[in-house]
Amino acid sequence: CGSALSQTGLNLTSKQRLEKLKLSGQEGQFVLALCCTVAALPPYLLQLARVDNVAEAEESANAGLLHALRSPRATTILTLAGLAYHIEYSLNFAVVRLTSSLAFSVSDVTRRL
Repeated sequence: CGSALSQTGLNLTSKQRLEKLKLSGQEGQFVLALCCTVAALPPYLLQLARVDNVAEAEESANAGLLHALRSPRATTILTLAGLAYHIEYSLNFAVVRLTSSLAFSVSDVTRRL
């Protein structure tokens, strides 16, 4: 429920923020992705700092990702998923400037259902 409320809040305010900051849709998506990356770095780096050796890394929460990166098929799937996510949000930020905030929010909620 919190995720849906956060996303709706973002949808309702994105157009106003893009216009206020004079950003294009792609620039807005880049800024949001950059903010999310910066917010995710501290816990990720903290996790890495707690791992002293490779054996511990294998047992850590990153073990699944480490295993996936050793498999070309899994790496391809992860890369394509990341690319699809990027394209989806780039298009979302391009569309938000073309519609009202409410119409965009309703269409986004409908798409997610």
